[in-house]
Amino acid sequence: MFSLQYTSALYVQRCIGRQGERRMKKSFSINAITIIGLLGVLLGVFWISVSLDFPKGSADGVPGAGSFPIATSVLLIALAVLMITTSVREDKLYFNFHEMEYENKLALLLTIAACVAFVVLWYFTNYIVASFVLMTTLGVLYRIRFSNALVFATCFSVGTYLFFSKALQVMLLAR
Repeated sequence: MFSLQYTSALYVQRCIGRQGERRMKKSFSINAITIIGLLGVLLGVFWISVSLDFPKGSADGVPGAGSFPIATSVLLIALAVLMITTSVREDKLYFNFHEMEYENKLALLLTIAACVAFVVLWYFTNYIVASFVLMTTLGVLYRIRFSNALVFATCFSVGTYLFFSKALQVMLLAR
């Protein structure tokens, strides 16, 4: 109980200042949400620059290969800008990597490694295999029973492949 009261006292002291005065100036800090938002903007701009070389559409009004990536990129940029503005207005620290437990740090780093492996595997194989390996790895990493992880990975991989390739007619080729 003492530590809770002590922590509460530190929080109040941080909020209202040492002498009991309210702080007038908010300090600017870049948090993880801002960094993710900036990466989202950069990724969206990159996708737009790549998509500009694709055909825009046909004479009869059917959208071309460049329409979907450009629309997705514009949406990604808009959401990333919204993330940035929200994170700059709020002065919250969602997680502190230095204070995280070892297991959580390891899970975070392994998730990033699994996503990188997904991209590499997709380049050398196909989308279904890469997606299946990613979903199975994440399921096992986050302690889902292996049989359930296999079922989920199969449904996710085949389902997203069919949705994008058949319904939206987007080719899921990495090269």
